[in-house]
Amino acid sequence: MLIALLLPAIQVAREAARKMQCGNNMKQVTLGTHNFNSTYGMLPPGTSDALPKGNKIHSNYARLSSLFFILPFTEQAARYDACITALNGGNTINDPQTTSATGANLVIWQTAWQPNIFLFLCPSEGNANTGKGTNSPGRNNIMFCAGDFPPYWRGNFRGLFFNINEESGEGRVLEEVTDGMSNTIAVSEAAITDMTGNGVNDGPIRGGIRINLNTGSFPGNDSQKNMSECLNTTNDRKNYIKTNKGIRNDLVGKMWGKGYVGTTMFTTILPPNSPSCTRGNTVALANNTNGRMVVSATSNHTAGVNAGLGDGSVRFISDAVDTGTLDAGITFF
Repeated sequence: MLIALLLPAIQVAREAARKMQCGNNMKQVTLGTHNFNSTYGMLPPGTSDALPKGNKIHSNYARLSSLFFILPFTEQAARYDACITALNGGNTINDPQTTSATGANLVIWQTAWQPNIFLFLCPSEGNANTGKGTNSPGRNNIMFCAGDFPPYWRGNFRGLFFNINEESGEGRVLEEVTDGMSNTIAVSEAAITDMTGNGVNDGPIRGGIRINLNTGSFPGNDSQKNMSECLNTTNDRKNYIKTNKGIRNDLVGKMWGKGYVGTTMFTTILPPNSPSCTRGNTVALANNTNGRMVVSATSNHTAGVNAGLGDGSVRFISDAVDTGTLDAGITFF
């Protein structure tokens, strides 16, 4: 009887410790972006084919993530060097997303992109290795904030991390953050799904993206209108309503080196642990309105997510946070 009474308390204490460690990882990642800024005079780009200051590394559209750019500033210099070797190694091994390489080239790719990095994961994540194969990249829970506008992969997003042009290697400068770094979200988290297939008609919100949400005018050209259409794809904030629209399960948290909204960037349009949606089915790839999407922060914690602010502090954001009038629209800049 005593053991039965103690078990719930032990589980609560363990989850509290996991949540604290997740927050500490976010703090270290945010500090990594500040160290990057101290060296280059800007924050790391959310996605870029160029190294900092415009040194384009190749033309295969690797679209490298902010997590890649901060590797040397988070005690991962050896991993960064391995990635540079792969990026210079030709088209079979220079893409963080996947590879068709075999033999020695496969080993080069695996050394660079496949291992998980503890700092980029939260201890509550149970699917860090679920479904990984020989050409599967490393996983991540840490996501960078692209702001409160439904972007496609290229554009000056309304957040700290964005991409002007995939060849620029440019990030946001601190002077642009007019609200102040202590009032601006830098990073949050996204849970990884244990689902491995795509095109399924239902499944968990955490880790999945509802595709083909092209009814009405979601999400509208250069506006935030019709966001409630995405929120209405669930009844319980746990699973998507079964439809024939399909779900992508191969993006969220499943490739730390790839700089897409949906893999290493999220939006603050909907509250935490809300659905994620895209108008088309190419998610974060299309340079048009069919690629526009909402990618919500999600977690395995109870009733919210950790969020790291630009000054390095960490807060817990409730699922009940008010994100404004979802269909009012905003002005894009």
